[in-house]
Amino acid sequence: MDANLYRILYEVQNNLQWIATTQYNYSFYQFTQSIDTPYNLAMAFLTNYERPLDPNQPIRGTQAEYWYQFLGGLPPTPVTIKKKKFPWAIFTRKIRNRN
Repeated sequence: MDANLYRILYEVQNNLQWIATTQYNYSFYQFTQSIDTPYNLAMAFLTNYERPLDPNQPIRGTQAEYWYQFLGGLPPTPVTIKKKKFPWAIFTRKIRNRN
């Protein structure tokens, strides 16, 4: 899961993948700092980031509300994005032909 979160943070930092819509007209970074309801934020992520063929999925917002309450309903804390190399990146090396 850490790799997925690092990737999303990378996309926030580099303004990738997120396409603001008229319904949720804010940047990916603004989304990460928002204090909007869990329901609305889940729907914004679905609409602006995932963009499924069928965007009518209110259960996503309902699930976000459930997990927010289950996890204690803590107030959001601002996300600090630092530029760093990802520890999960795979580097390849050239293999010599040994004929």
